[in-house]
Amino acid sequence: MNLDHLRYFQEAAKYQHVGKAASAAHISPSAVSSAISSLENELGVPLFDRLGKSMVITLAGKQLQIEAQRLLEDFSGIRQRIAGAKDLLQGNFRLGASHFLAGKFLTKTWNHIQKDHPLLTGEICSLPTIDVVNDVVSGSLDLGLCFSPLRHPELIMTEVSRGQLVLAVREGHPLLTKDLKTVLREISSYPAVLHKGRPGVDVCEHHPIFDEHVITPRVALFFDNDACAVEKLEGSEAWSLLPDIVVSTHTGLRALPLPANWDAPYSIAAVTRRDRSRSPVILKLIENLALQ
Repeated sequence: MNLDHLRYFQEAAKYQHVGKAASAAHISPSAVSSAISSLENELGVPLFDRLGKSMVITLAGKQLQIEAQRLLEDFSGIRQRIAGAKDLLQGNFRLGASHFLAGKFLTKTWNHIQKDHPLLTGEICSLPTIDVVNDVVSGSLDLGLCFSPLRHPELIMTEVSRGQLVLAVREGHPLLTKDLKTVLREISSYPAVLHKGRPGVDVCEHHPIFDEHVITPRVALFFDNDACAVEKLEGSEAWSLLPDIVVSTHTGLRALPLPANWDAPYSIAAVTRRDRSRSPVILKLIENLALQ
């Protein structure tokens, strides 16, 4: 069955007139008539009743009209998919991120890209920031996503988001009922839950914001995974210094009021080796991360 014949038949079925069908299809009337005759011979049934110069579609013709529309749409979809295949991103990529960012951002972004580029495969690793950076340097990761990673001469770091570190407590914490001055005076009497300092991590237990606002942490727990901090805060009177994005995504946490001159910025950066930074997949991933 010839696809062109089906197209010409569709025009004839639409207009029920050979001349109008030929004009719509930009072919000669004889080509339309020939297509209809060919289909009728192949199917063994009349598709139109001819009444002088008029033509009326038969029940068989109406059935073919439905089936032909489906076939032509299917073929059009196949052609578009094949034509677009050259634009599909493909390959296997190994990605890593700080624990919180791996689940909340990197995996979500990768899923979005894979929907449009199903030939992509990958692996996502949840790691401490220093391990993410080291694995990108060694080449075992194609891209890393980290909170405030320190600069490295072999890497390109592309900032995708910024925010402030805030003083976080559980919902219902006694300090939430205090004014700002009282909060700053009393917070040191509560246990602190702070990120363990490690090489390559710009934010740790010795943050300069503590000295600036005379906060003396009484550390009850060090952590290297924000999920540990969240769990500890939600079940105790402790406080922590956490990225505002972590606090805002957990309903059980609240940020304490902060002074107008509070300045504890952090960044979220995509980390890549220079020799991989121009990969179309990496560029697409960074672009989408920046839109989160």
